[in-house]
Amino acid sequence: MSTLLSRLIVPFVSVSAFAQAATSEAPTERASSTVVVVFVLLFVGMCVGIVWMSVQSGRKEKLAQQAAEKAAQAGPV
Repeated sequence: MSTLLSRLIVPFVSVSAFAQAATSEAPTERASSTVVVVFVLLFVGMCVGIVWMSVQSGRKEKLAQQAAEKAAQAGPV
């Protein structure tokens, strides 16, 4: 691990010597508010969907476990 890190340091140092300085230019384009709203709606919808699927999965597992316990308690038929 130490040899890998020591070998990676040299290229990083040499590449940083050729890096250009950051400029404080204004962004050339701005995102429209419609694009931002659509992105936020899709992101929130995806998060809600993931939470909903995980809750439903938990419920299915809980119901299957309860059914298995009832079958075990009933004994042989």
